[in-house]
Amino acid sequence: MVKERIKSLREEKGVSQTTLGKAIGVGQSTVAMWENGKNKPEYVYLERIADYFRVSIDYLLGRSDRHFGSEPTKEDIKFALFNGAEGITDDMYDEVLKFADYVRHKYGKE
Repeated sequence: MVKERIKSLREEKGVSQTTLGKAIGVGQSTVAMWENGKNKPEYVYLERIADYFRVSIDYLLGRSDRHFGSEPTKEDIKFALFNGAEGITDDMYDEVLKFADYVRHKYGKE
């Protein structure tokens, strides 16, 4: 799974094996071996790859299909804002979004 995820993320971002390697401190041939499944990245490189692509290590390992770069769902936002989504109505959610928009405008952070 790691080999497919690395290659897929690299191609989605439009970077070469060389570019990825330089960004995380390995050579192009090392990236190629990971993508061909001849070798697996050590944990330190999994961390660097995850940071580079803004994904979780669990995503790289195939333990999760959700990666950080994707847009959060409404339920994700409710959970983050209210420490759980249970009992949170759409009206409550919309009110918080309006307040956030107000604060952003007040401080010129559009």
